[in-house]
Amino acid sequence: MTSTPDYPCDDALHAIATLLIEVLYGDDRSPAATRLLEIIELRATNKQIPEPPILLTPPDVARMLRVSPDSVRTWIRSGKLKAVNLGDGLKKPRYRVTRDSLDLFLAARMIEVKPTVKRRRAPERLKFY
Repeated sequence: MTSTPDYPCDDALHAIATLLIEVLYGDDRSPAATRLLEIIELRATNKQIPEPPILLTPPDVARMLRVSPDSVRTWIRSGKLKAVNLGDGLKKPRYRVTRDSLDLFLAARMIEVKPTVKRRRAPERLKFY
């Protein structure tokens, strides 16, 4: 017994979309066109379509880490925290941080705290004369 696909016209849609994208973009495909082809191919094979990454602003990251947004921007400018600049370059940068890059940043800053051993102070000796 064979199962019927959820979308019987997916093969035709895939062919049409591929042809349309190749005509419009040729070999220079935009990220949007590439993403569209990926979604159509995933639907054609009945696979789960992955969610796009969640992008966090510097104030969002600052609230999560309980630091100032300026500290987050400093980490981004120094290259310690990877971010995407969505700004057009004419005005101030509009940084966005993915959850994966935030996790990598935090993993790189992890330290191992060694337990301290409490030492008892030697009792004072009283001198009797």
